[in-house]
Amino acid sequence: MSVIEVKNTDHFFTKGFSHKTCEDFAYSGSFEIKGEQVHYAVLSDGCSSSKNTDIGSRILCMSFVNCLYDLLKSLHVNEIDLFDKHCEWHLRDLINSKSIEIVRGLRLNSECLDATLLAVFDYNNISHIIVFGDGIVIMQDFHNLGLDVRNYIYESGAPFYLTYFLDSDRLDCYKNQFGSYSLKEELTNCINEDENKFEYIRSSEYPSMRSPTTSIRYDHRNREIQIILTSDGMLTFQNEEVISFEEITKDLVSYKNFQGQFVSRRMNALLKKYSKQSIDHFDDISCVSFVSTLKEIEDED
Repeated sequence: MSVIEVKNTDHFFTKGFSHKTCEDFAYSGSFEIKGEQVHYAVLSDGCSSSKNTDIGSRILCMSFVNCLYDLLKSLHVNEIDLFDKHCEWHLRDLINSKSIEIVRGLRLNSECLDATLLAVFDYNNISHIIVFGDGIVIMQDFHNLGLDVRNYIYESGAPFYLTYFLDSDRLDCYKNQFGSYSLKEELTNCINEDENKFEYIRSSEYPSMRSPTTSIRYDHRNREIQIILTSDGMLTFQNEEVISFEEITKDLVSYKNFQGQFVSRRMNALLKKYSKQSIDHFDDISCVSFVSTLKEIEDED
């Protein structure tokens, strides 16, 4: 018997009941770089107070895919494995340049790009998670049945958008109004003692980061894992009271399998279940996932 890796990505997005247009967008897929398959998934949450961010969120996601391909193609294999801060900043600048080029070509205002960008890509069994804005990152290890849940927020309460790097006046305005663009990470560790029963053993708020963006490198060689990224709309489920994210997490990770459109199936089932309980989400929701599992196959004679 031999063991092979089976990888997949999927995405989902939907409108919140307070919105006329869904300003979230999500996308996923794969491409080949240097003989290795790169799996990626990306989402963007558009700002409701800026015009045409439903278009801008799509531009940012597709620019990410295009710029990621170009950047990885230009790097050596060891540079891709490491993907340090310099690569992160280079990717950020490439995305901004590509996005603003498209926006100008469409004669749109640059404020349409006021949107977050959360993404994961996997190369050679090392996953890289990139956080440009607020949102939630969930990392699940199928061997120890644990969850690592990270909620990224800003000290100011106002998300910092990549477009602020393009306009010094808007960057100064943000600093003057809010004083800081530091990103904070709220961490919750969860142990799954039994099927769908989680014990939340530690919750902490990390010190503020000096940068408005961050990244995570996750080496999962010889392990089965899942990485889920969601917009903060996932925190807005409510009926008479707001539903705790701990409760939502249980439903979010309850996949029957990871084939095909596994995120869409899970989210549609979750929304159907909540609808029967008169639970709805106030804000738009976007969700993506990357999963890597191991499968035994019989060797050929």
